[in-house]
Amino acid sequence: MQIEKTWTMDSIKTTQDTISKELVPFMATEQYVEAIEHCLRKVLPVEGNKNSDLSIVCYIISTLNLISLSAEASKQFGCDVSNLEKIAKVLLHKNNIKAGKSKLSFLHGQLKQSVASILKSDGDTWGALWESSLGLFLSRGSANPILPFQHLSFAIQTIDRGLPLRVMEILSEMSNNLSTNDDQDYLSLLTVKALRLSGNIDQAEELLEKMVESGSQSDRLVWEQAFVRAIKYDETKEFHRTLFSRNKPTLDYAEGYLKYALWMKAQPSKLHAKLCPKTSVLKRVLKGYTSNSKYKKILKVISAIEDCYDVDTPLADRVNKIGKIMPVIETLEAEYKVLALSAVVRFFNQRQKQMASLFHGEYQSMSLKMSEGHNPDVFNLFSNKGELETIRPFYDSLHSAPEKGSFSISPVNQVLFKSAWQGKDLVKPAV
Repeated sequence: MQIEKTWTMDSIKTTQDTISKELVPFMATEQYVEAIEHCLRKVLPVEGNKNSDLSIVCYIISTLNLISLSAEASKQFGCDVSNLEKIAKVLLHKNNIKAGKSKLSFLHGQLKQSVASILKSDGDTWGALWESSLGLFLSRGSANPILPFQHLSFAIQTIDRGLPLRVMEILSEMSNNLSTNDDQDYLSLLTVKALRLSGNIDQAEELLEKMVESGSQSDRLVWEQAFVRAIKYDETKEFHRTLFSRNKPTLDYAEGYLKYALWMKAQPSKLHAKLCPKTSVLKRVLKGYTSNSKYKKILKVISAIEDCYDVDTPLADRVNKIGKIMPVIETLEAEYKVLALSAVVRFFNQRQKQMASLFHGEYQSMSLKMSEGHNPDVFNLFSNKGELETIRPFYDSLHSAPEKGSFSISPVNQVLFKSAWQGKDLVKPAV
Protein backbone atom coordinates (compact mmCIF):
# COMPACT_ATOMS: atom_id res chain seq x y z
CA MET A 1 0.00 0.00 0.00
CA GLN A 2 1.35 3.39 -1.00
CA ILE A 3 1.21 6.68 0.87
CA GLU A 4 -0.07 9.45 -1.41
CA LYS A 5 2.36 12.37 -1.07
CA THR A 6 0.27 14.91 -2.94
CA TRP A 7 -3.04 15.15 -1.11
CA THR A 8 -4.18 18.48 -2.55
CA MET A 9 -7.45 19.95 -3.75
CA ASP A 10 -6.34 19.41 -7.34
CA SER A 11 -5.21 15.80 -6.84
CA ILE A 12 -8.47 14.94 -5.07
CA LYS A 13 -10.54 16.50 -7.85
CA THR A 14 -8.51 14.73 -10.52
CA THR A 15 -8.86 11.38 -8.75
CA GLN A 16 -12.60 11.77 -8.25
CA ASP A 17 -13.10 12.86 -11.87
CA THR A 18 -11.17 9.80 -13.09
CA ILE A 19 -13.31 7.46 -10.96
CA SER A 20 -16.47 9.14 -12.20
CA LYS A 21 -15.47 8.53 -15.82
CA GLU A 22 -14.77 4.87 -15.03
CA LEU A 23 -18.26 4.49 -13.58
CA VAL A 24 -20.20 6.27 -16.34
CA PRO A 25 -20.85 3.06 -18.37
CA PHE A 26 -22.21 1.31 -15.27
CA MET A 27 -24.39 4.26 -14.31
CA ALA A 28 -25.81 4.62 -17.81
CA THR A 29 -27.18 1.08 -17.66
CA GLU A 30 -28.00 1.14 -13.92
CA GLN A 31 -25.54 -1.64 -13.21
CA TYR A 32 -25.02 -0.51 -9.64
CA VAL A 33 -23.92 -3.89 -8.29
CA GLU A 34 -21.32 -4.23 -11.05
CA ALA A 35 -20.14 -0.66 -10.40
CA ILE A 36 -19.70 -1.43 -6.70
CA GLU A 37 -17.79 -4.61 -7.50
CA HIS A 38 -15.51 -2.55 -9.77
CA CYS A 39 -14.80 -0.11 -6.93
CA LEU A 40 -14.24 -2.84 -4.37
CA ARG A 41 -11.62 -4.46 -6.58
CA LYS A 42 -9.71 -1.18 -6.27
CA VAL A 43 -10.13 -1.11 -2.50
CA LEU A 44 -9.72 -4.71 -1.30
CA PRO A 45 -7.59 -6.24 -0.07
CA VAL A 46 -6.09 -3.24 1.68
CA GLU A 47 -2.80 -4.94 2.44
CA GLY A 48 -0.59 -4.99 -0.62
CA ASN A 49 -2.96 -2.74 -2.58
CA LYS A 50 -1.15 -1.01 -5.42
CA ASN A 51 -3.56 1.91 -5.51
CA SER A 52 -2.71 5.06 -3.58
CA ASP A 53 -4.39 5.81 -0.27
CA LEU A 54 -6.11 8.78 -1.89
CA SER A 55 -7.55 6.58 -4.64
CA ILE A 56 -8.79 4.01 -2.12
CA VAL A 57 -10.57 6.67 -0.06
CA CYS A 58 -12.22 8.12 -3.17
CA TYR A 59 -13.27 4.65 -4.36
CA ILE A 60 -14.81 3.99 -0.93
CA ILE A 61 -16.82 7.23 -1.07
CA SER A 62 -18.05 6.28 -4.55
CA THR A 63 -18.94 2.77 -3.35
CA LEU A 64 -21.01 4.05 -0.46
CA ASN A 65 -22.87 6.49 -2.71
CA LEU A 66 -23.61 3.67 -5.16
CA ILE A 67 -24.98 1.41 -2.41
CA SER A 68 -27.69 3.99 -1.68
CA LEU A 69 -28.98 3.92 -5.26
CA SER A 70 -30.33 0.38 -5.43
CA ALA A 71 -32.26 -1.94 -3.12
CA GLU A 72 -30.33 -4.88 -4.55
CA ALA A 73 -27.00 -3.16 -3.89
CA SER A 74 -28.06 -2.20 -0.38
CA LYS A 75 -29.06 -5.77 0.39
CA GLN A 76 -25.86 -7.25 -1.04
CA PHE A 77 -23.32 -4.76 0.29
CA GLY A 78 -25.07 -3.17 3.28
CA CYS A 79 -23.02 -5.26 5.70
CA ASP A 80 -19.81 -3.80 4.22
CA VAL A 81 -20.65 -0.16 4.96
CA SER A 82 -19.19 0.00 8.46
CA ASN A 83 -15.95 -1.72 7.43
CA LEU A 84 -15.47 0.51 4.38
CA GLU A 85 -16.02 3.63 6.46
CA LYS A 86 -13.50 2.37 8.99
CA ILE A 87 -10.87 1.74 6.28
CA ALA A 88 -11.34 5.25 4.88
CA LYS A 89 -10.99 6.82 8.33
CA VAL A 90 -7.77 4.89 9.01
CA LEU A 91 -6.26 6.04 5.69
CA LEU A 92 -7.29 9.65 6.27
CA HIS A 93 -5.72 9.58 9.74
CA LYS A 94 -2.58 7.90 8.37
CA ASN A 95 -2.13 10.72 5.87
CA ASN A 96 -2.70 13.44 8.48
CA ILE A 97 -6.10 14.51 7.10
CA LYS A 98 -7.51 15.52 10.47
CA ALA A 99 -11.25 15.93 10.88
CA GLY A 100 -12.19 19.53 11.63
CA LYS A 101 -8.62 20.78 11.25
CA SER A 102 -7.08 19.86 7.91
CA LYS A 103 -7.70 21.96 4.81
CA LEU A 104 -8.78 18.68 3.21
CA SER A 105 -11.13 17.72 6.04
CA PHE A 106 -14.06 17.92 3.61
CA LEU A 107 -13.16 14.30 2.73
CA HIS A 108 -14.42 13.31 6.17
CA GLY A 109 -17.61 15.18 5.31
CA GLN A 110 -17.97 13.43 1.96
CA LEU A 111 -17.59 10.09 3.71
CA LYS A 112 -20.36 10.96 6.17
CA GLN A 113 -22.64 12.32 3.45
CA SER A 114 -22.36 9.01 1.59
CA VAL A 115 -23.30 7.10 4.76
CA ALA A 116 -26.24 9.49 5.17
CA SER A 117 -27.46 8.58 1.69
CA ILE A 118 -27.49 4.89 2.60
CA LEU A 119 -29.42 5.49 5.82
CA LYS A 120 -31.93 7.64 3.98
CA SER A 121 -32.50 4.96 1.33
CA ASP A 122 -33.16 2.53 4.19
CA GLY A 123 -35.80 4.85 5.64
CA ASP A 124 -33.74 6.14 8.56
CA THR A 125 -34.34 9.85 7.99
CA TRP A 126 -33.09 10.81 11.45
CA GLY A 127 -29.88 8.80 11.05
CA ALA A 128 -29.35 10.37 7.63
CA LEU A 129 -29.82 13.87 9.04
CA TRP A 130 -27.43 13.12 11.89
CA GLU A 131 -24.68 11.76 9.61
CA SER A 132 -25.11 14.71 7.25
CA SER A 133 -24.83 17.17 10.12
CA LEU A 134 -21.80 15.32 11.47
CA GLY A 135 -20.23 15.53 8.01
CA LEU A 136 -20.42 19.32 8.10
CA PHE A 137 -19.00 19.34 11.63
CA LEU A 138 -16.03 17.18 10.61
CA SER A 139 -15.40 19.38 7.53
CA ARG A 140 -14.51 22.42 9.63
CA GLY A 141 -11.13 23.88 8.72
CA SER A 142 -11.58 22.90 5.10
CA ALA A 143 -10.04 25.01 2.38
CA ASN A 144 -13.55 25.34 0.95
CA PRO A 145 -15.66 26.60 3.87
CA ILE A 146 -18.81 27.03 1.75
CA LEU A 147 -18.91 23.32 0.94
CA PRO A 148 -21.95 23.75 -1.30
CA PHE A 149 -22.65 20.07 -1.90
CA GLN A 150 -22.46 19.17 1.77
CA HIS A 151 -24.61 22.12 2.84
CA LEU A 152 -27.18 21.27 0.19
CA SER A 153 -27.16 17.63 1.27
CA PHE A 154 -27.75 18.71 4.86
CA ALA A 155 -30.55 21.05 3.77
CA ILE A 156 -32.23 18.25 1.80
CA GLN A 157 -31.97 15.84 4.75
CA THR A 158 -33.48 18.49 7.04
CA ILE A 159 -36.38 19.21 4.67
CA ASP A 160 -37.04 15.51 4.18
CA ARG A 161 -37.09 15.02 7.93
CA GLY A 162 -39.92 17.56 8.07
CA LEU A 163 -38.15 20.75 9.19
CA PRO A 164 -38.08 22.85 5.99
CA LEU A 165 -38.08 26.30 7.57
CA ARG A 166 -34.93 25.55 9.57
CA VAL A 167 -32.71 25.68 6.46
CA MET A 168 -34.04 28.75 4.65
CA GLU A 169 -30.97 30.76 5.67
CA ILE A 170 -28.63 28.04 4.36
CA LEU A 171 -30.45 28.04 1.02
CA SER A 172 -30.23 31.83 0.84
CA GLU A 173 -26.51 31.78 1.69
CA MET A 174 -25.84 29.14 -0.95
CA SER A 175 -27.70 31.26 -3.49
CA ASN A 176 -25.31 34.11 -2.81
CA ASN A 177 -22.25 31.89 -3.30
CA LEU A 178 -23.18 29.71 -6.30
CA SER A 179 -23.13 31.52 -9.60
CA THR A 180 -24.20 29.13 -12.39
CA ASN A 181 -27.77 29.20 -13.67
CA ASP A 182 -28.18 25.47 -13.03
CA ASP A 183 -27.11 25.87 -9.40
CA GLN A 184 -29.42 28.85 -8.93
CA ASP A 185 -32.36 26.95 -10.42
CA TYR A 186 -31.71 23.92 -8.21
CA LEU A 187 -31.57 26.11 -5.10
CA SER A 188 -34.75 27.95 -6.10
CA LEU A 189 -36.65 24.69 -6.64
CA LEU A 190 -35.44 23.36 -3.30
CA THR A 191 -36.66 26.61 -1.72
CA VAL A 192 -40.02 26.19 -3.45
CA LYS A 193 -40.29 22.71 -1.96
CA ALA A 194 -39.45 24.04 1.51
CA LEU A 195 -42.06 26.80 1.18
CA ARG A 196 -44.69 24.40 -0.14
CA LEU A 197 -44.13 21.86 2.64
CA SER A 198 -44.37 24.58 5.29
CA GLY A 199 -47.71 25.82 3.92
CA ASN A 200 -46.30 29.05 2.47
CA ILE A 201 -47.97 28.42 -0.85
CA ASP A 202 -48.22 32.09 -1.91
CA GLN A 203 -44.47 32.57 -1.49
CA ALA A 204 -43.81 29.36 -3.40
CA GLU A 205 -46.01 30.55 -6.27
CA GLU A 206 -44.28 33.95 -6.31
CA LEU A 207 -40.81 32.37 -6.49
CA LEU A 208 -41.91 30.09 -9.34
CA GLU A 209 -43.21 33.10 -11.29
CA LYS A 210 -39.83 34.83 -10.87
CA MET A 211 -38.05 31.73 -12.15
CA VAL A 212 -40.23 31.62 -15.26
CA GLU A 213 -39.70 35.34 -15.88
CA SER A 214 -35.94 34.85 -15.67
CA GLY A 215 -36.10 32.17 -18.37
CA SER A 216 -35.73 29.07 -16.20
CA GLN A 217 -36.97 25.86 -17.82
CA SER A 218 -37.09 22.30 -16.51
CA ASP A 219 -39.55 19.47 -16.01
CA ARG A 220 -39.20 19.88 -12.25
CA LEU A 221 -40.23 23.54 -12.58
CA VAL A 222 -43.28 22.57 -14.68
CA TRP A 223 -44.26 19.99 -12.07
CA GLU A 224 -43.86 22.41 -9.15
CA GLN A 225 -46.03 24.97 -10.93
CA ALA A 226 -48.76 22.39 -11.50
CA PHE A 227 -48.62 21.11 -7.91
CA VAL A 228 -48.68 24.59 -6.36
CA ARG A 229 -51.73 25.51 -8.45
CA ALA A 230 -53.41 22.23 -7.53
CA ILE A 231 -52.92 22.98 -3.83
CA LYS A 232 -53.98 26.62 -4.07
CA TYR A 233 -56.72 26.54 -6.72
CA ASP A 234 -57.72 22.85 -6.83
CA GLU A 235 -56.60 22.59 -10.47
CA THR A 236 -56.18 18.83 -10.39
CA LYS A 237 -57.25 18.30 -14.03
CA GLU A 238 -54.47 20.58 -15.26
CA PHE A 239 -52.10 18.78 -12.90
CA HIS A 240 -53.09 15.48 -14.53
CA ARG A 241 -52.61 16.86 -18.06
CA THR A 242 -49.13 18.04 -17.13
CA LEU A 243 -48.11 14.46 -16.41
CA PHE A 244 -50.28 12.28 -18.63
CA SER A 245 -51.35 14.20 -21.72
CA ARG A 246 -51.43 12.11 -24.88
CA ASN A 247 -48.36 12.29 -27.11
CA LYS A 248 -46.51 14.08 -24.32
CA PRO A 249 -43.18 12.66 -23.17
CA THR A 250 -42.75 11.55 -19.58
CA LEU A 251 -41.47 14.33 -17.35
CA ASP A 252 -37.88 13.96 -16.30
CA TYR A 253 -38.89 14.09 -12.65
CA ALA A 254 -39.74 10.60 -11.46
CA GLU A 255 -40.75 11.57 -7.92
CA GLY A 256 -43.42 13.87 -9.33
CA TYR A 257 -45.51 10.92 -10.53
CA LEU A 258 -45.40 9.23 -7.11
CA LYS A 259 -46.33 12.42 -5.26
CA TYR A 260 -49.13 13.06 -7.74
CA ALA A 261 -50.60 9.58 -7.15
CA LEU A 262 -50.69 10.06 -3.37
CA TRP A 263 -52.09 13.57 -3.79
CA MET A 264 -54.95 12.27 -5.94
CA LYS A 265 -55.65 9.47 -3.45
CA ALA A 266 -56.20 12.19 -0.85
CA GLN A 267 -58.83 14.07 -2.88
CA PRO A 268 -62.53 13.85 -1.90
CA SER A 269 -64.31 13.18 -5.20
CA LYS A 270 -64.64 10.02 -7.29
CA LEU A 271 -63.51 12.02 -10.33
CA HIS A 272 -60.10 12.40 -8.77
CA ALA A 273 -59.98 8.68 -8.07
CA LYS A 274 -60.54 8.01 -11.78
CA LEU A 275 -57.70 10.33 -12.72
CA CYS A 276 -55.32 8.70 -10.26
CA PRO A 277 -52.91 6.37 -12.12
CA LYS A 278 -52.81 2.70 -11.18
CA THR A 279 -49.64 1.29 -9.65
CA SER A 280 -49.08 -0.71 -12.84
CA VAL A 281 -49.11 2.54 -14.85
CA LEU A 282 -46.67 4.18 -12.45
CA LYS A 283 -44.29 1.23 -12.74
CA ARG A 284 -44.44 1.46 -16.51
CA VAL A 285 -43.87 5.23 -16.51
CA LEU A 286 -41.04 4.90 -14.00
CA LYS A 287 -39.35 1.95 -15.66
CA GLY A 288 -35.67 2.26 -14.83
CA TYR A 289 -36.32 3.81 -11.40
CA THR A 290 -38.15 0.94 -9.71
CA SER A 291 -34.96 -0.76 -8.52
CA ASN A 292 -34.36 2.23 -6.24
CA SER A 293 -35.18 1.13 -2.68
CA LYS A 294 -36.86 4.45 -1.86
CA TYR A 295 -39.21 4.23 -4.84
CA LYS A 296 -39.96 0.58 -4.08
CA LYS A 297 -41.26 1.51 -0.63
CA ILE A 298 -43.36 4.37 -1.95
CA LEU A 299 -44.87 2.15 -4.64
CA LYS A 300 -45.63 -0.43 -1.97
CA VAL A 301 -47.58 2.18 0.00
CA ILE A 302 -49.43 3.42 -3.08
CA SER A 303 -50.28 -0.17 -4.05
CA ALA A 304 -51.63 -0.93 -0.56
CA ILE A 305 -53.87 2.15 -0.59
CA GLU A 306 -55.05 1.25 -4.10
CA ASP A 307 -55.89 -2.32 -3.00
CA CYS A 308 -57.99 -0.97 -0.14
CA TYR A 309 -60.54 0.32 -2.64
CA ASP A 310 -61.04 -3.17 -4.08
CA VAL A 311 -64.68 -3.89 -3.15
CA ASP A 312 -64.22 -7.59 -3.94
CA THR A 313 -62.01 -7.87 -0.86
CA PRO A 314 -63.70 -7.97 2.59
CA LEU A 315 -63.53 -4.58 4.29
CA ALA A 316 -61.89 -6.06 7.40
CA ASP A 317 -59.02 -7.36 5.24
CA ARG A 318 -58.63 -3.99 3.52
CA VAL A 319 -58.55 -2.13 6.82
CA ASN A 320 -56.00 -4.61 8.16
CA LYS A 321 -53.80 -4.01 5.11
CA ILE A 322 -53.59 -0.30 5.93
CA GLY A 323 -52.47 -1.17 9.45
CA LYS A 324 -49.71 -3.35 8.10
CA ILE A 325 -48.44 -0.67 5.73
CA MET A 326 -48.25 2.03 8.44
CA PRO A 327 -44.72 1.02 9.60
CA VAL A 328 -43.55 1.62 6.02
CA ILE A 329 -45.28 5.02 5.91
CA GLU A 330 -43.44 5.94 9.11
CA THR A 331 -40.09 5.48 7.33
CA LEU A 332 -40.91 7.75 4.37
CA GLU A 333 -39.54 11.23 3.83
CA ALA A 334 -41.74 13.99 5.23
CA GLU A 335 -43.50 14.90 1.99
CA TYR A 336 -44.37 11.31 1.10
CA LYS A 337 -45.38 10.60 4.68
CA VAL A 338 -47.81 13.51 4.94
CA LEU A 339 -49.31 12.71 1.54
CA ALA A 340 -49.70 9.02 2.43
CA LEU A 341 -51.35 9.91 5.73
CA SER A 342 -53.82 12.19 3.97
CA ALA A 343 -54.65 9.42 1.47
CA VAL A 344 -55.31 6.99 4.34
CA VAL A 345 -57.56 9.56 6.06
CA ARG A 346 -59.61 9.83 2.87
CA PHE A 347 -60.06 6.05 2.71
CA PHE A 348 -61.07 5.69 6.36
CA ASN A 349 -63.32 8.73 6.51
CA GLN A 350 -66.23 6.89 4.91
CA ARG A 351 -65.47 3.53 6.48
CA GLN A 352 -64.00 3.74 9.98
CA LYS A 353 -64.37 7.16 11.57
CA GLN A 354 -62.22 6.57 14.64
CA MET A 355 -59.20 5.53 12.54
CA ALA A 356 -59.83 8.42 10.15
CA SER A 357 -59.59 10.75 13.13
CA LEU A 358 -56.34 9.19 14.35
CA PHE A 359 -54.65 9.32 10.95
CA HIS A 360 -55.91 12.88 10.55
CA GLY A 361 -54.24 13.67 13.86
CA GLU A 362 -50.98 12.27 12.48
CA TYR A 363 -51.44 14.39 9.34
CA GLN A 364 -52.06 17.51 11.43
CA SER A 365 -49.07 16.74 13.61
CA MET A 366 -46.81 16.51 10.55
CA SER A 367 -48.31 19.71 9.10
CA LEU A 368 -47.71 21.62 12.33
CA LYS A 369 -44.16 20.31 12.49
CA MET A 370 -43.39 21.37 8.93
CA SER A 371 -44.98 24.81 9.37
CA GLU A 372 -43.40 25.44 12.77
CA GLY A 373 -46.83 25.39 14.42
CA HIS A 374 -48.60 27.76 12.01
CA ASN A 375 -50.61 25.47 9.72
CA PRO A 376 -52.33 22.15 10.61
CA ASP A 377 -53.22 21.48 6.94
CA VAL A 378 -50.24 22.36 4.72
CA PHE A 379 -51.76 20.73 1.63
CA ASN A 380 -55.18 22.35 2.12
CA LEU A 381 -56.97 19.00 1.96
CA PHE A 382 -59.45 18.89 4.82
CA SER A 383 -61.98 21.71 4.98
CA ASN A 384 -64.23 19.50 7.14
CA LYS A 385 -61.53 18.94 9.73
CA GLY A 386 -63.98 19.57 12.60
CA GLU A 387 -65.65 16.23 12.14
CA LEU A 388 -62.25 14.54 11.98
CA GLU A 389 -60.89 16.06 15.17
CA THR A 390 -63.16 14.16 17.56
CA ILE A 391 -63.96 10.50 18.01
CA ARG A 392 -67.54 9.71 18.90
CA PRO A 393 -68.92 6.36 20.10
CA PHE A 394 -69.85 4.26 17.09
CA TYR A 395 -73.16 2.96 18.49
CA ASP A 396 -74.82 3.51 15.14
CA SER A 397 -72.89 0.51 13.83
CA LEU A 398 -74.44 -1.79 16.42
CA HIS A 399 -77.72 -3.65 15.96
CA SER A 400 -79.21 -1.51 18.71
CA ALA A 401 -77.90 1.21 20.96
CA PRO A 402 -77.15 0.08 24.54
CA GLU A 403 -79.63 1.12 27.17
CA LYS A 404 -78.29 3.22 29.98
CA GLY A 405 -77.39 1.13 32.99
CA SER A 406 -77.95 -2.14 31.19
CA PHE A 407 -74.28 -3.11 31.11
CA SER A 408 -72.52 -3.86 34.39
CA ILE A 409 -69.11 -5.36 35.08
CA SER A 410 -68.79 -8.02 37.73
CA PRO A 411 -65.66 -8.09 39.95
CA VAL A 412 -64.54 -11.34 38.31
CA ASN A 413 -64.91 -9.90 34.81
CA GLN A 414 -62.98 -6.82 35.86
CA VAL A 415 -60.02 -9.06 36.66
CA LEU A 416 -60.36 -11.50 33.78
CA PHE A 417 -60.78 -8.72 31.24
CA LYS A 418 -58.82 -6.00 33.01
CA SER A 419 -57.06 -4.83 29.82
CA ALA A 420 -60.37 -3.22 28.86
CA TRP A 421 -60.73 -1.46 32.19
CA GLN A 422 -57.35 0.10 32.82
CA GLY A 423 -57.67 3.00 35.21
CA LYS A 424 -60.70 1.63 37.06
CA ASP A 425 -60.41 0.60 40.69
CA LEU A 426 -60.50 -3.14 40.35
CA VAL A 427 -62.24 -5.14 43.05
CA LYS A 428 -60.45 -8.31 44.01
CA PRO A 429 -62.95 -11.14 43.62
CA ALA A 430 -63.67 -13.47 46.44
CA VAL A 431 -62.43 -16.97 45.65
